[in-house]
Amino acid sequence: MPYAVEVSEAGIWFGREGDVFWAYVHGDFTDDAFAGYLAALPAAFAPTDRPSAMFTVAHSPRMPSASHRKALAELAESELGPRLQRHAIVSNSAIAQGVVTALSWLSRKPYEEKIFRTPTDAIAWLQERHPHVGEGLWSRISARVPASSRFEGGR
Repeated sequence: MPYAVEVSEAGIWFGREGDVFWAYVHGDFTDDAFAGYLAALPAAFAPTDRPSAMFTVAHSPRMPSASHRKALAELAESELGPRLQRHAIVSNSAIAQGVVTALSWLSRKPYEEKIFRTPTDAIAWLQERHPHVGEGLWSRISARVPASSRFEGGR
């Protein structure tokens, strides 16, 4: 059974499918919604001792503030790093793609991270290390996100 907590009024949805924690961010979100998302991450990674994967879709996202990026980095280093093996990000934002690429050059994370333009490419990359990532992952995630917020670019 997937772990699931939704903060749908804020444009952030997230849950767990097997060993994959997924997050879907669309448009603007509040600081309170982001705090709720951060608070849920440690619990989402707790159910398994196997290395996990993370799949994030950032569809026309609000760019995280410096304090958001710092909080994510601290959490990744302290709690998620030992349990997280790969993080695939999908975004239709050229700015987000550039920021993630630049930050990956500047900082070392305890896990691999890569940004993609399509969910299909991101899931294929995750499957290289996590063959248990199911083929239907994208359709199951999409079904939990309201139609008005779904990323329709490239499958």
